[in-house]
Parts: sequence; C-alpha cells; structure tokens
Amino acid sequence: NDIVSIGFDNENNESLYSNTDVLYKIGDFSLDQFSFNIESSDKNRAYNIYAFKRSFAGFENQYFNNSSQPIQQSYIVSLLSNKENTIGSIHLGHFNTYSNFPDEESSSKYRQIITTANSKIQQNYGKFSLILSLDNFLQKLRSNHSLSITTKNRFLVRSIFEGKINFSGSNDWDTSISFLQNKRSIKTDSIRFQNWNSVLVNMLYKNLDLHIKYGSINKQLLSGYGLNIHKEIMGFFLKLSLLADSKPSHPYY
Repeated sequence: NDIVSIGFDNENNESLYSNTDVLYKIGDFSLDQFSFNIESSDKNRAYNIYAFKRSFAGFENQYFNNSSQPIQQSYIVSLLSNKENTIGSIHLGHFNTYSNFPDEESSSKYRQIITTANSKIQQNYGKFSLILSLDNFLQKLRSNHSLSITTKNRFLVRSIFEGKINFSGSNDWDTSISFLQNKRSIKTDSIRFQNWNSVLVNMLYKNLDLHIKYGSINKQLLSGYGLNIHKEIMGFFLKLSLLADSKPSHPYY
C-alpha cells in the first residue's frame, strides 16, 4: 500500500491553537481514501472542519458501484463560542453512502444520505445554569435489493428540543431538570407522525446517580427510573445498576 500523510501544527501561545491534517491512502482492492481536518481555537471561540471520502472494492467486488462517486463521504463543521457566562455551539454533519449490496438474485444498489444539525446555548448564573438545545436528524434511504420492501425513497425526520436547568449544590450534590419535546415522521408510501414529551429529573450525590422520567405519547404513559451506585474498594471498582425505561418503539422499514 502507498500512504501519503501530511500534517501541520501551529501553536503560538497557550490561548491560540490551530492544526491542519491531510491524509491520502491508495491500496489494494481499489482502496482510495482521502481526509482532511482543520481546527482552530482561542480563548473565546473554536471551530473544526472535517471531510472524508473512501472507495473500496472488497474481495468479491461487492461494494463497487461502477461509478466514480465515492462509496462513503462525510462532512462535519463545528463552531463553539465561550464568552463570559454564555456558551454556544453549532454542529452540522452530512454523511453519504452509495454502494452495491450482496444479492443472490440480481445486482443491487444501496443509497443512504444522513444530514444532522445540532445547536446548544448555555447561560450560567452562579450555581445555576440554563441550557437550551435543538437536535435535528434527516435520513434518506433507498435500496433495490431483492429483499427490499420497496425500491422507493424512504425518509426519517427526527428532532429533539430540550430545556435543562442545572443546580450545583454544596457537599457534592448536583441536580438537573430537563424538559424534552420529541418529534418523528416517517415517509414510505404514506407519512406517519409521532410526537411525545417527557420530564427528566437527575440527581448526583458522591457515588450515587438517580434519575426519574415521566412523560406521555398520545394517551400512553411513558415512565422510567435509573439508579447507579459505584464504589472503589482496595483497587476494585464495584458498580450496581438498576434501570427501567419505557419509550416509543422505532418502526422497522
């Protein structure tokens, strides 16, 4: 295999950092891989840009799609701002898979595109902190395998909005309350919507971690709880966990 790797580092002082990495690989079975990463940060802000592509034929040529398009592609951008008592971040991601898939009856192709967008802002007030976050997920899937239910495009849209209050008390006691709103839609031949909300209370005290969740979807109750106790004795780490959870089932398509 032939491997070409290039890296650059630049550190001017403790408050400023920047780095660039470039990687290129050529190998057997049509291996063609390229990636690069650019990141920079200072006292108040930081960003990261990442890109990746990969093609590979496999021992039976089962993944090669007879095109010049890479089998896998990923692109990620992250931005972070930290100023006084406010912290904010934005993350964007795009992931693309396009390849053949083993099929005894005929040739098949598999195509999946995923796009994600996540944002978060945190405001600190002494021992209290308020956090608002929004997560979005979009998946587009298409396959013409002989076992596929349909060869049409299928879509999954998922979003979560969360408001969270943290309180750091004395004597190693921390408490948080989260309010979550969930939305999901699935499109095949028809569109199905599903929304549900929940409240989560989490308490941490030394070696104890306890959380209680309560919510509903339509008229169905969603509840759960969890308890973790851990202790280190004479170099051994002991942990006891108890978990009960209820949540909407994820459709298989």
